[in-house]
Amino acid sequence: QQTRFFIWLGGLSIFAVYPILGVGPDVLRIASPPFKALQYSLLEPMNNPDRMHNQYLDEMIMRGAVGFLIYMWTLITFFVSSFKVWKRTVNPYWKAMIAGVAVGVLAYCGQNVFAFGVLPTILTFWLLMGINMVLVQMDFTPPAVDQKAKKSLLKEPGDVDTVGVVKPRKVPALLPLLYRRGIYVLVGLLLVFNGYWAIRILDADLAYGAGEIAIQTAQQISQEAQTQTDQATKDQYQQEANRQAQLALDSYRRAVDLNPVEAGYRTATEGHVSGYGNLLYQFAMTSTDTVQRNAMRDEARNQWQIALLDTMYLENVYMQIGRSYLDEANEKPEQRTGLLRKAAEDFELGAKSDPGDYPLYFQLATIYSELGDLQRAVQFAEKGVTYAAPTAEQNAALLVGAQSNFNYAATLAQEGREEEASNYFGRAKELAEKLKTNAEATLLIAPEDAAAKNYLSQATDMLNSIETITPTP
Repeated sequence: QQTRFFIWLGGLSIFAVYPILGVGPDVLRIASPPFKALQYSLLEPMNNPDRMHNQYLDEMIMRGAVGFLIYMWTLITFFVSSFKVWKRTVNPYWKAMIAGVAVGVLAYCGQNVFAFGVLPTILTFWLLMGINMVLVQMDFTPPAVDQKAKKSLLKEPGDVDTVGVVKPRKVPALLPLLYRRGIYVLVGLLLVFNGYWAIRILDADLAYGAGEIAIQTAQQISQEAQTQTDQATKDQYQQEANRQAQLALDSYRRAVDLNPVEAGYRTATEGHVSGYGNLLYQFAMTSTDTVQRNAMRDEARNQWQIALLDTMYLENVYMQIGRSYLDEANEKPEQRTGLLRKAAEDFELGAKSDPGDYPLYFQLATIYSELGDLQRAVQFAEKGVTYAAPTAEQNAALLVGAQSNFNYAATLAQEGREEEASNYFGRAKELAEKLKTNAEATLLIAPEDAAAKNYLSQATDMLNSIETITPTP
């Protein structure tokens, strides 16, 4: 319940900024990051809520006060009408029917205080609402029992033929096509349109799935090829791996053509376009042809830029773009500074898209340390320490934090700013000591843990360096 509480706090903040019309339906994952509480990020690291887990708060945020009031008016009208017709109904069968349908709707409304509707429950909810609204229009009061109640239920004279049966209203003779055939045609066109897009989306998902299978198959065959001693057999395996890789590219491309606006709901990535970009980039990094590598990397970035228009997971796409510039910086020393700045720009955009995505802060701290902006490196490193605290990557955050604070302190000391330097040396020591404690605790359980040994070594070196520069009085 703690998680929901902090989600709700963030949701109320969104409503306070967009109170009238809301932020729009199904955009909460993109709208929520600026309003997300730190406590929520610590409880659910690297996650943006796409629902408030409270249907009524969802309505307030997505549709504003106007939509929320309409929604509540609909519910109140439903329950009031159901109660009135239940109270006036004498027949126990119909009385139970009306009550049962209303209780079903009430149960849905109750569970949505801590949840939200999904397709099966939403369909059931509106179906039950519709059933009782039909029942409300029926007259269940025998004429001899309560003529006054009967009259109050009738909309027009002649509506009811017998008890419990509604007589169809007469349609003006001048408008039969609009009311009957026209409506049938409109509904038919909507069904055809929806059916076409449903099939198209399904086809896109199948193509994307085929691409995932093909690339996994290509990787397995390529690994098998490396184990072959006969060159002819090895070449044969590699040809099949290349064929599967090309099939994967073709399948991903087809998925993009069929459904270019997939936002990441049904895929393992950030959507079809982003997944296609990821695959292009994967092939670019394995290519030995420099021209081909640069061309495929540029195309991957183009796909990622397109994906940013629709994806729900902006931070992941920005992370991919930033990493591509980092890799390119390692290949092109003469352009390294400019490429690092481009990487930092995308990593910062990713951090804005999800403030709790702590790996972005690790990257930013490292880049700004290299660029010489040590103060910014410390700022991002400290964010990494904060957001990575409850995760398995806490030690990585502590190491980056200790190094960033130490580097900045050393620079301040060289500039003669001893008091400021002392503060940052103290923070570096604090983080290094915590890292050392964590590593030692791990080694007590797993003495051969290589990562823990490495962390212990670096923490010890850091502490020794700090003691050397700032000896204890």
